[in-house]
Parts: sequence; C-alpha cells; structure tokens
Amino acid sequence: IGGSEVETILAEVLATTGRGVEVAYLARVLEEISPSKHRAAAIAAAKELLLNPPPIDSPNRLDDNSRAYLYEVLKMYGDNTYLQEAQAKLIAPDGTVDRTTLGYLSMMLKEDALPVLYAAYNDPRLTNVFEKSAMLNQALKYVGAKTQANEMLASAVINDTMPSNLRSFIVMSLAGGHRAETPKDTQVIQGRIELLDYLRRNSKDEGIVRSIDETRENLQNLLQKRIAQQSEPPSDKGSDRTINK
Repeated sequence: IGGSEVETILAEVLATTGRGVEVAYLARVLEEISPSKHRAAAIAAAKELLLNPPPIDSPNRLDDNSRAYLYEVLKMYGDNTYLQEAQAKLIAPDGTVDRTTLGYLSMMLKEDALPVLYAAYNDPRLTNVFEKSAMLNQALKYVGAKTQANEMLASAVINDTMPSNLRSFIVMSLAGGHRAETPKDTQVIQGRIELLDYLRRNSKDEGIVRSIDETRENLQNLLQKRIAQQSEPPSDKGSDRTINK
C-alpha cells in the first residue's frame, strides 16, 4: 500500500506486538520502506520479547519458533548487545543445549564463539553426550587451528562413554563431508593430521583406530593436493596472446 500513514501503523504494531514472527516480518518490511529508520525500535522489540516472552493464546508453529525469528532481527541489523544474555540461555535448566541460541551465537561471534563453546562443553550441567556433540559440531571448523577446538574433539574421541559410531563420525568429519567443511588451509590440515596422530596413540577402540587411519590418509592426500596447487606456476595465457598477435 505504501505511504507514511501505513509506515506509522506498521511501526506502532512493531512496538506493541507480542509475537516474534510479527516483529521479524515488520522489521524487514519497515527496513525496505525506510532503511535504518526503525532499526532501534526493531532491536528493542526483539530484545524485549527475548527477555520477557509473553504468553500466547493458542500458539502455533510460528510461535514455537519465536526466538529464531527474533534472533534473525538482531542478525539483520548486526546488533551484538544481546550476546551476554544469549550466552546465559545456551544451556537450558534441564541440561539440554538451546540450539537456536547456539546457532545465533556461532553466527554472530564466529571464531570468537569458541571460548563460549568450550566453556559450555565443559559445563557440569551438560551430561548427555549427544547434547555435548551439538556444541562440538559448531567448533569442528576450528579444529587444527585452535587449541580449545582440538581439546574438545580429543576429549570426545577418547571418551569411552560416547557411542563408538558417533566418535567415528566426528573423526571422519575432519576431512570434510557429512555437512562438515573440507579444510583448505594447509596449516589447518597439518594441524588435524597431528591431532589424529595423538588420538591414535591414545585410542584402543579398533573401530576408532580405523576411522583415524582412513581420515588421516584422506587429509594427507588433501594436503598434497593443496601443496601441488600452490606450487603450480601462474598461467601465462596473456603473454601467449600477445606473442601470437
């Protein structure tokens, strides 16, 4: 419809609605109408509902995902003023990981999220191995480059109480695949190889050892490929065209 009157109505609803999905939708529409004009109001509305979520009569699936929509508003504006509160909500009172908050923190903090992940991974409230693995999955991309990520992975692989197939999956993800990123940096690849050598010396499970050996071979092949690519001389096609001309 457009027009200043509509913009005013939408801004009023943004400030009063108790539904996260409406805040997210209105924030995006208002941003399209008047870029940055309603930024402060949208952030304030999102934070208020995150801190004090009101009861919703007959909630539906959109309301169940309210926090995800509210986090999207904060991410859209690059606002980091809610990070401390989000860290406090990372582990729920029942000892489970709040995966919506985990995704938000990982997205906003990137590699700076690693200390948060490390502390939560070692939190005594987090006893379920599958909940711990959710934290580890976010740290996997830093294995081979960051000590805390290496320690998290090593503690999981050596932990005999964790299912063997889960530990094997964690090991094999170091070479990429299964939704894990394939490492490209040669130093990171070398760091992962050295970590696998340590794990092999400290692993007694034959299945884990086989996974380590297979993954190490894949990483070694990947390392050689990267080194070969880096040593290739630059293309000289431009000079050839000049000579032919």
